[in-house]
Amino acid sequence: MSTETTMTRLPSETEDREERARAGDAAAREELLELARDELVRFCFRYLGDAHEAEDAAQDVLASVARPGGWPGGAFRSWLLRVARNRCLGTLRRRRDGRVGVGSLLGASRPSPRTGPATSSARRERQEVLRAYLTALPDHHAEVLLLRYFDDLDRAGIAEVLELSVSVVKSRLFEARKELRKRMGDRAP
Repeated sequence: MSTETTMTRLPSETEDREERARAGDAAAREELLELARDELVRFCFRYLGDAHEAEDAAQDVLASVARPGGWPGGAFRSWLLRVARNRCLGTLRRRRDGRVGVGSLLGASRPSPRTGPATSSARRERQEVLRAYLTALPDHHAEVLLLRYFDDLDRAGIAEVLELSVSVVKSRLFEARKELRKRMGDRAP
Protein backbone atom coordinates (compact mmCIF):
# COMPACT_ATOMS: atom_id res chain seq x y z
CA MET A 1 0.00 0.00 0.00
CA SER A 2 1.42 3.37 -0.95
CA THR A 3 1.74 6.31 1.39
CA GLU A 4 -0.40 8.27 -1.08
CA THR A 5 -3.46 6.32 0.10
CA THR A 6 -5.80 8.65 1.93
CA MET A 7 -7.69 7.83 5.07
CA THR A 8 -10.94 7.63 3.12
CA ARG A 9 -9.77 5.20 0.44
CA LEU A 10 -10.09 1.94 2.39
CA PRO A 11 -12.65 2.50 5.15
CA SER A 12 -12.67 -1.08 6.47
CA GLU A 13 -8.89 -1.10 6.78
CA THR A 14 -8.95 2.31 8.39
CA GLU A 15 -11.68 1.24 10.82
CA ASP A 16 -9.64 -1.82 11.76
CA ARG A 17 -6.59 0.37 12.38
CA GLU A 18 -8.71 2.78 14.44
CA GLU A 19 -9.94 -0.06 16.64
CA ARG A 20 -6.41 -1.39 17.12
CA ALA A 21 -5.10 2.12 17.84
CA ARG A 22 -7.86 2.68 20.42
CA ALA A 23 -6.79 -0.55 22.08
CA GLY A 24 -3.27 0.86 22.43
CA ASP A 25 -1.56 -0.61 19.34
CA ALA A 26 1.20 1.94 18.63
CA ALA A 27 1.91 0.46 15.18
CA ALA A 28 -1.74 0.90 14.15
CA ARG A 29 -1.65 4.50 15.37
CA GLU A 30 1.51 5.17 13.33
CA GLU A 31 -0.11 3.61 10.24
CA LEU A 32 -3.17 5.84 10.65
CA LEU A 33 -1.00 8.92 10.96
CA GLU A 34 1.06 7.95 7.91
CA LEU A 35 -2.11 7.43 5.87
CA ALA A 36 -3.39 10.82 7.00
CA ARG A 37 -0.22 12.78 6.27
CA ASP A 38 -0.86 13.86 2.66
CA GLU A 39 -4.51 14.68 3.32
CA LEU A 40 -3.48 16.67 6.38
CA VAL A 41 -0.96 18.73 4.39
CA ARG A 42 -3.64 19.55 1.78
CA PHE A 43 -6.12 20.43 4.52
CA CYS A 44 -3.60 22.76 6.19
CA PHE A 45 -2.71 24.31 2.84
CA ARG A 46 -6.33 25.27 2.28
CA TYR A 47 -6.24 27.25 5.53
CA LEU A 48 -2.74 28.68 5.29
CA GLY A 49 -2.26 29.13 1.54
CA ASP A 50 1.48 28.48 1.90
CA ALA A 51 3.04 25.09 1.17
CA HIS A 52 5.86 25.43 3.70
CA GLU A 53 3.55 26.55 6.49
CA ALA A 54 1.15 23.72 5.62
CA GLU A 55 3.96 21.15 5.83
CA ASP A 56 5.08 22.59 9.18
CA ALA A 57 1.54 22.65 10.55
CA ALA A 58 0.85 19.08 9.43
CA GLN A 59 4.13 17.91 10.95
CA ASP A 60 3.33 19.67 14.24
CA VAL A 61 -0.12 18.10 14.32
CA LEU A 62 1.24 14.62 13.58
CA ALA A 63 3.89 14.99 16.28
CA SER A 64 1.39 16.23 18.86
CA VAL A 65 -1.16 13.49 18.21
CA ALA A 66 1.41 10.68 17.96
CA ARG A 67 1.77 10.68 21.74
CA PRO A 68 -0.23 7.99 23.52
CA GLY A 69 -3.44 9.20 25.10
CA GLY A 70 -3.86 12.15 22.75
CA TRP A 71 -6.79 10.71 20.86
CA PRO A 72 -10.00 11.06 22.86
CA GLY A 73 -11.86 8.47 20.77
CA GLY A 74 -14.62 9.07 18.28
CA ALA A 75 -13.93 9.36 14.57
CA PHE A 76 -10.18 9.59 14.07
CA ARG A 77 -10.30 11.62 10.84
CA SER A 78 -12.68 14.26 12.23
CA TRP A 79 -10.64 14.58 15.40
CA LEU A 80 -7.38 14.88 13.45
CA LEU A 81 -8.85 17.55 11.16
CA ARG A 82 -10.13 19.47 14.20
CA VAL A 83 -6.62 19.46 15.70
CA ALA A 84 -5.21 20.60 12.34
CA ARG A 85 -7.81 23.34 11.95
CA ASN A 86 -7.04 24.69 15.43
CA ARG A 87 -3.30 24.64 14.65
CA CYS A 88 -3.90 26.50 11.36
CA LEU A 89 -6.15 29.09 12.98
CA GLY A 90 -3.44 29.71 15.57
CA THR A 91 -0.91 30.25 12.78
CA LEU A 92 -3.26 32.64 11.01
CA ARG A 93 -3.74 34.68 14.21
CA ARG A 94 0.02 35.02 14.61
CA ARG A 95 0.70 36.15 11.05
CA ARG A 96 1.98 39.66 10.68
CA ASP A 97 0.77 40.08 7.09
CA GLY A 98 -2.87 39.65 8.07
CA ARG A 99 -3.61 36.97 5.44
CA VAL A 100 -6.71 35.42 6.96
CA GLY A 101 -10.07 34.44 5.59
CA VAL A 102 -11.75 32.21 3.11
CA GLY A 103 -9.21 32.98 0.39
CA SER A 104 -6.79 30.90 2.41
CA LEU A 105 -9.29 28.06 2.53
CA LEU A 106 -9.42 27.74 -1.25
CA GLY A 107 -5.86 26.64 -1.85
CA ALA A 108 -6.11 22.98 -2.82
CA SER A 109 -8.54 20.14 -2.88
CA ARG A 110 -7.93 16.47 -2.72
CA PRO A 111 -9.16 14.18 -5.46
CA SER A 112 -11.90 11.80 -4.47
CA PRO A 113 -10.57 8.24 -4.26
CA ARG A 114 -13.98 6.91 -5.33
CA THR A 115 -14.05 8.36 -8.82
CA GLY A 116 -12.53 7.71 -12.22
CA PRO A 117 -10.60 10.20 -14.38
CA ALA A 118 -13.67 11.63 -16.18
CA THR A 119 -15.60 12.10 -12.95
CA SER A 120 -12.53 13.60 -11.25
CA SER A 121 -12.10 16.05 -14.11
CA ALA A 122 -15.74 17.14 -13.97
CA ARG A 123 -15.50 17.45 -10.20
CA ARG A 124 -12.37 19.62 -10.44
CA GLU A 125 -14.15 21.85 -12.95
CA ARG A 126 -17.16 22.27 -10.62
CA GLN A 127 -14.81 22.98 -7.72
CA GLU A 128 -13.05 25.73 -9.66
CA VAL A 129 -16.39 27.44 -10.36
CA LEU A 130 -17.33 27.02 -6.70
CA ARG A 131 -14.03 28.53 -5.56
CA ALA A 132 -14.80 31.74 -7.39
CA TYR A 133 -18.17 32.07 -5.66
CA LEU A 134 -17.02 30.93 -2.22
CA THR A 135 -14.70 33.89 -1.82
CA ALA A 136 -17.78 36.14 -1.71
CA LEU A 137 -19.41 34.20 1.15
CA PRO A 138 -18.88 34.89 4.86
CA ASP A 139 -16.05 32.72 6.20
CA HIS A 140 -18.31 30.60 8.42
CA HIS A 141 -20.47 29.71 5.40
CA ALA A 142 -17.51 29.00 3.12
CA GLU A 143 -15.84 26.83 5.76
CA VAL A 144 -18.82 24.47 6.19
CA LEU A 145 -19.19 24.13 2.42
CA LEU A 146 -15.50 23.38 2.01
CA LEU A 147 -15.53 20.76 4.75
CA ARG A 148 -18.64 19.17 3.24
CA TYR A 149 -17.80 19.22 -0.46
CA PHE A 150 -14.01 19.45 -0.60
CA ASP A 151 -13.18 17.24 2.40
CA ASP A 152 -16.23 14.97 2.08
CA LEU A 153 -17.20 15.26 5.73
CA ASP A 154 -20.75 14.54 6.82
CA ARG A 155 -22.61 16.84 9.23
CA ALA A 156 -21.35 14.98 12.28
CA GLY A 157 -17.77 15.19 11.03
CA ILE A 158 -18.08 18.90 10.33
CA ALA A 159 -19.58 19.42 13.79
CA GLU A 160 -16.63 17.62 15.34
CA VAL A 161 -14.04 19.57 13.35
CA LEU A 162 -15.66 22.95 14.07
CA GLU A 163 -16.65 22.03 17.63
CA LEU A 164 -20.29 22.90 16.96
CA SER A 165 -23.52 21.01 17.38
CA VAL A 166 -24.85 19.04 14.41
CA SER A 167 -27.94 21.27 14.36
CA VAL A 168 -25.77 24.40 14.01
CA VAL A 169 -23.84 22.74 11.17
CA LYS A 170 -27.10 21.75 9.48
CA SER A 171 -28.33 25.34 9.75
CA ARG A 172 -25.06 26.80 8.45
CA LEU A 173 -25.02 24.38 5.52
CA PHE A 174 -28.60 25.33 4.66
CA GLU A 175 -27.87 29.06 4.84
CA ALA A 176 -24.56 28.71 2.99
CA ARG A 177 -26.16 26.72 0.15
CA LYS A 178 -28.99 29.25 -0.07
CA GLU A 179 -26.54 32.16 -0.23
CA LEU A 180 -24.36 30.35 -2.75
CA ARG A 181 -27.36 29.58 -5.01
CA LYS A 182 -28.42 33.22 -4.79
CA ARG A 183 -24.96 34.43 -5.80
CA MET A 184 -24.57 31.85 -8.57
CA GLY A 185 -27.98 32.48 -10.08
CA ASP A 186 -28.54 30.29 -13.13
CA ARG A 187 -25.03 28.78 -12.79
CA ALA A 188 -26.12 26.98 -9.59
CA PRO A 189 -25.99 23.19 -9.83
